[in-house]
Amino acid sequence: DSLDLSQLKRIQCWGGEPLLYWKAIRRIIDGMREINPNAALSIVTNGSLMNREIADWFLTNTNSALVLSHDAMAQKQMRGIDPLERGSRTRDFWIEIASKKNILGPGPKSTDARGFSINPVLSAGVKSIAEVVDWYTECFGFQVPVAECIPVIPTNFKEAEKATPYFGHLMDYTKMIYRDVL
Repeated sequence: DSLDLSQLKRIQCWGGEPLLYWKAIRRIIDGMREINPNAALSIVTNGSLMNREIADWFLTNTNSALVLSHDAMAQKQMRGIDPLERGSRTRDFWIEIASKKNILGPGPKSTDARGFSINPVLSAGVKSIAEVVDWYTECFGFQVPVAECIPVIPTNFKEAEKATPYFGHLMDYTKMIYRDVL
């Protein structure tokens, strides 16, 4: 049997850093779109490798979405690099992408206005999801879609001991993370 790729609707790339493989991803999506012009591409990225070529491709291609995995106000502390930091080589690209592919952003939209969101990773210093939304609004200068909020849950006893002063136990932590929506 052969695989019927004409029915493929979406290609999602995440895990590790997909933009390391941008040239290969482009070949795959370009090939898929020859078979199915409506095939969509979605990439979850840490944003550190964003450049003019990649930004332009996403800004001019419909059925494409970028999801920025980011630690909000703790990004620099947690990762050492922040693609949204003022003065970084990537910040202006992200502002441009968010303003054009973001249903909430200012100005004219691309034909794929739902093609940008942020998946923040929530850490001990975060008091609420509303605080994270406000932080991103300040960072971008306009509201951006904050999608999945992924809590940092300690995975070993040493980490759990460090987290205890902040959360007590997992149930308190879960309630804290979701208090804005419960």
